Amino acid sequence: LTANIIAESIFTDHNAERQLCGKLLLQMRQYSSQTPTHVKRHAQEIRQKVAEQLHHCPRSVLIFDEIQSAPEELLDNIIDIFDNAGRPPFLTFPPHQTPLNTSMCIVIVISDIGSTKLSPDMDRDSAKRAIEEDADNKFKRSEKRALLQNIVPFLPLSQDDLKWVALKELKELGATLAEEFKWVWRGKLTWAKDVTNWIANMCYQDAACFEDGGRGIDTYVEHDVLLMAESQLENECSSDHRISFNNVDLRVAGDGSRLE
Repeated sequence: LTANIIAESIFTDHNAERQLCGKLLLQMRQYSSQTPTHVKRHAQEIRQKVAEQLHHCPRSVLIFDEIQSAPEELLDNIIDIFDNAGRPPFLTFPPHQTPLNTSMCIVIVISDIGSTKLSPDMDRDSAKRAIEEDADNKFKRSEKRALLQNIVPFLPLSQDDLKWVALKELKELGATLAEEFKWVWRGKLTWAKDVTNWIANMCYQDAACFEDGGRGIDTYVEHDVLLMAESQLENECSSDHRISFNNVDLRVAGDGSRLE
């Protein structure tokens, strides 16, 4: 979620002059294997994806999400793509042999390293020191220290932040349902004003959800709320073969214990 928000902000909100032409988001959870053969294959795969992106769009935003999931050897390979100081192997996009210019792109790495040591009352300098301490322990074997430079800490989300995340996730769920049921349903997913506040409060009070930040709400909406909405839609659309224009409405139950 954080990666998507950052990419959207940089590429859309701060790109008025259209200097950036594309973005690439890589989820490092997919490359978590420590097996040497897997690390080598994953390094080559990532290298190819970056090369293709920069061949078509040198001024890209490249985001590597959840880097704590990747082995240090793989991170070293990734850093070498952008920090080889003109030494081979050069980054190329076959069949073209001209080395690609990696100095024009924006590279962002995102991690939850140090997140358990952060608290809402910390200032950013204190948060940065906590992250650096945790990162030092994480990258003991790494040949490169580039990932420890220019750290920007994200402090724990407030309840208002969680409310915003809930709103964003509900909007995305509405778009997903509209696409999934487009042949039988032309209504909308709607919700009462207190629904986003209820979701935010639920997450704020649940330790696991709160520590997971926006992903906790993402999980709740994509599973619990999705099942609830799909159940309503299946009942709504199974009665006959006509297209339904009724909305799927979410609201907080009278006792405040759940959504319905």
